[in-house]
Amino acid sequence: MSVDFFPFQSTEDDPQLFKYNELDPQISEITLRIAKEHLIIARRKDNPEEARMLEYLILNHRVSPNRLVLTYDITNYLSNFSNNASDERTRNIARSLRYEGVFVISHSGKSGYKLANSYSDITQQFEHYLKYVIPMLQKIKILNSSIAEQTFNSINILEKDRAFQELRQMLTGIK
Repeated sequence: MSVDFFPFQSTEDDPQLFKYNELDPQISEITLRIAKEHLIIARRKDNPEEARMLEYLILNHRVSPNRLVLTYDITNYLSNFSNNASDERTRNIARSLRYEGVFVISHSGKSGYKLANSYSDITQQFEHYLKYVIPMLQKIKILNSSIAEQTFNSINILEKDRAFQELRQMLTGIK
């Protein structure tokens, strides 16, 4: 048995991180339900690292829902059960869980993960994604315009290639 997350440095005193972060019972309930469903799936798939990480995040969510569990702490916990535990592996598991719809939250400038428990947790995560998505879309638009201008529109990837129709539609909303 391994329980080694107390005492810890609390992030609850960080006024900027938790300015609007009050526990929302509905979001917390949904988050836990989804995490538990994926925990059952991870156990069935014989994916012990994912299952252990979910167990650890669920436990921390119940004990201290605003606490970001440091990547190191999760990796240290996973090392009790697997020889492959590393910070990179922990990040990959978190990314995989997000692709499966589990609300694993991390905050910009802060190290660690937690399960979402408020509306602001989710909006902060979406804002984090927007910092990457919008600039990428803008670069695509600029590069496509540049090549189209230089070739008098004979090469216009976004307009002439059907594979990029969806991308072209997304770019119409970008300034």
